[in-house]
Amino acid sequence: MDLTDVQIDCLKNQFKIDEVLDSIDYEFIKILGQGGQGVVVLTNDSDGNEKAVKIMKLPTSGGTANKAKIDRLKNDIKFCSQYSHENIIKYHLHGEYPNNGQKVKFLYAVMDYFPKNLRNVIDESESYLPEQRLDYLIQLSKGINAAHDKGIIHRDIKPENILIRDEQLVLSDFGIAHFQGSDLTVADDLLANRNYLSPEQKKIGEALNITFASDVYSFGLIVNECFTGENPAGSDYKRIWHTYPYLFELDKLVDRLINPSPDSRPSSDSVRMDLKLLKSDLNKTKFQLQNVVIDNDNIEDRDKDRILKISSEDLLFSQFVLDELPDESLKELNPNYHCSINYSVTDELYSNFLLQQIMDRCESTFSYESVHYLSNNLYTPLNFIDNSEDKELFDKMREIL
Repeated sequence: MDLTDVQIDCLKNQFKIDEVLDSIDYEFIKILGQGGQGVVVLTNDSDGNEKAVKIMKLPTSGGTANKAKIDRLKNDIKFCSQYSHENIIKYHLHGEYPNNGQKVKFLYAVMDYFPKNLRNVIDESESYLPEQRLDYLIQLSKGINAAHDKGIIHRDIKPENILIRDEQLVLSDFGIAHFQGSDLTVADDLLANRNYLSPEQKKIGEALNITFASDVYSFGLIVNECFTGENPAGSDYKRIWHTYPYLFELDKLVDRLINPSPDSRPSSDSVRMDLKLLKSDLNKTKFQLQNVVIDNDNIEDRDKDRILKISSEDLLFSQFVLDELPDESLKELNPNYHCSINYSVTDELYSNFLLQQIMDRCESTFSYESVHYLSNNLYTPLNFIDNSEDKELFDKMREIL
């Protein structure tokens, strides 16, 4: 976060940063971020380890609204300091300032330092393989599901509240979350950030009717944005398969997640399983191809990784997309997609392909005739002995097979 010296001094004075850090023997390094109620600073602890410290300023005046703000901050600290989950931020130390009997003006919480958030990953997507982004989303789904298991609706899931360090992702900032059994949420609650809100969250007076499905909707928007770089709006938004055809399954998942009806959205646990299954399919396909590529002596070692990546994507592309996309969508596909590798089809593979086409047609015809079966019009099986027409049909089928 780029700030001038004047801005830094102003924030230090506003949130008593140096005084708070001195009280816990931490050394100020720089300001990481700020909001209306608080500031996050990078520090060194007494052992020289980098830690992030969140300092939250309490309202100075009384009133029901300000009391609710204080209680929400305390709920965030209590939950994140007592609950341990690999994908939810952990507060290692927390307290009040001043703590010498005077009126408390600030709350603080100490956590591990996460140098990036999901917004950085989205903005720098070319630096992160699609598989890495998919793994981050799986971790996020685990964090959301863990919160839901505790009866907590986050209500503010957005890329800036999702922190990342190396391969680890954590969900943070439960400051406006709804905790089960809490009476802090009121009907007229309105949230400032509207880009990731579900349709029901945007309705005035409906805050008490918000369910876990609202977090699922926000997650769906983030899934799409992670691969397209765009925040979906309305029904005409950029699809993932336009850029990553082999990730066609993600588009179907997003459609379910951002369904306008909350009751029609899947649970966070179901989403977690869907993503893990998709990742498993990707890994399985890559593993199967890896054996073919590695055992091929005609391929240069330096080319194997590239060929493995492209061929696995092509296989998934043909397996999922070409088999399921309607004709009008097929016309939108780039005909030159991944033309950097030449493929040849063996006689055995081509034969198996034809067999599968025949089996699919037979299965379809059998299913149709089974549904439209009339009890007073019994089906007569083929007569290969006395009926020359049936015998001719059988011979043609055998010739094809």
